[in-house]
Amino acid sequence: MYDIIEDIIAYGNEGHSIDFKQQQYNIGKHAKKHEILKDISAFANHPSNEDKYIIIGIEEANGSATNIHHIQEIVDEAKYQQYIHEYLEPEIKFEYKSFLYKDNQIAFFRIYDNHDRPYLIKKDVKNSIEGNKIEFREGDGFIRRGTSIKRMTRVDFDKIYQDKQKRKDRKEDIILKAYIGNPSDDEISKYDFKYLDFSIENKSNTSIKLDVDVHIYKSDSASIILEHELKYELHRRREEKNKHKSFSSFTPFTNPSIFSRITKQDFPEKILLSKSRDKTKAPAIDIQQQNYAMDIFNQEIIALYNNPSIIKLEVVIRSDDFYDGPLLRPIEISLL
Repeated sequence: MYDIIEDIIAYGNEGHSIDFKQQQYNIGKHAKKHEILKDISAFANHPSNEDKYIIIGIEEANGSATNIHHIQEIVDEAKYQQYIHEYLEPEIKFEYKSFLYKDNQIAFFRIYDNHDRPYLIKKDVKNSIEGNKIEFREGDGFIRRGTSIKRMTRVDFDKIYQDKQKRKDRKEDIILKAYIGNPSDDEISKYDFKYLDFSIENKSNTSIKLDVDVHIYKSDSASIILEHELKYELHRRREEKNKHKSFSSFTPFTNPSIFSRITKQDFPEKILLSKSRDKTKAPAIDIQQQNYAMDIFNQEIIALYNNPSIIKLEVVIRSDDFYDGPLLRPIEISLL
């Protein structure tokens, strides 16, 4: 990612996807605090689906980077996220990072995967210093045109909605299958456990990016545990048995959940499992055209049961290519 920023500084020019800023956006009590709302939304509203970048700490001339200005204090990304999400709708996807470039600390915003245009001001924005002055009003919209930012007009809105009507919701491109199997892990395979997992097939001629959650409803006849939780518990019980025999036999065991990309939330009636995004914040799964992905949850969902049971669950698949909401698929699985 930082290589991309360095290339933009070295070779890029300001335009519909690049902007250089000498000073970073002030998120405190500042007369120009609201400017970030206009800039971020304007990039998101541009019809191009490529990533857009606002690079902070770069002085420009005629659209090209000239001098570097060291940023003394980096703003916490969470503060930007909170402020932007408070005033813009729908939610805009972006990240804010900093790094050292030629011994100077600079920063950048990456605005990405924003297909749900238009992005608009959702409530009046008042000046942080002059409290009675309204900077932007509810419903205002901005769009990047070349190196400038313009207030959106009827023509802009018409084009956005025409493009939306032409788009195909791609849920029909997706085939989801659930299956159970015997764990391959040596420590778990000697027990009579089963793993639960899913495959997703992309029938189309275009790749698709997905995020996947599974809601597993609790029952008295079966329980669900993640592989790393099970291994941790087996190890704990084994060491509990042995430690009274010899202190030297006790081997500390680190819970490997920190290495898992499966997150788990426990609710009274169900368990929610999610395939987490990686450090780039890209969608969890990327399936190429006419291809499929097996073991979406890496065989980490383990079912514990003694008698024949039925597990009820619902799989939720999200994608920017699903324009009328996520794909919801209720499933029942028999454990024999």
